[in-house]
Amino acid sequence: MVVDHPSADHHFVLTITYTAVGTRTLVGWHQLFDTAHHREEIAHFVTEANEQNLDRLPAEVRNVA
Repeated sequence: MVVDHPSADHHFVLTITYTAVGTRTLVGWHQLFDTAHHREEIAHFVTEANEQNLDRLPAEVRNVA
């Protein structure tokens, strides 16, 4: 899954991969910012937000029919 996140003060492309490993799924998370400055400006927020999203992921997966 690829998410393009434009904003007035920063831009990044988030790529999430899902790989079957036996009965489990390995989730890959790659977030690419246009500049190091963009990353540095919001890293404190993005890190926590990403953790919250990953914490919610198992519940969302269980909702998929």
